Amino acid sequence: MSTKLQETAFSTGLHFRRFDLHVHTPASTDFQGKEGVRPEDSVEAAVKKELTGIAIADHQSGECVDGIKKAGKDCGGNLIMRSFLWESG
Repeated sequence: MSTKLQETAFSTGLHFRRFDLHVHTPASTDFQGKEGVRPEDSVEAAVKKELTGIAIADHQSGECVDGIKKAGKDCGGNLIMRSFLWESG
């Protein structure tokens, strides 16, 4: 394989992405410093860290999920968001 062909193969087919797959929101019992935190703050932090996506990992609540999804769409980026809830007992 020629060097030029190798460069073309890597430049068009390989893309690195950064994700944070364990994000808590103020609705979660694990979130520290809940006062005054807006959904936009979580999205802005993800964009500042140049993340492609986040996964909301709240416990016993989905209260902030919709607000963060809306903030993600409003930021104009391509931030991919998923959520899961964990409840034990």
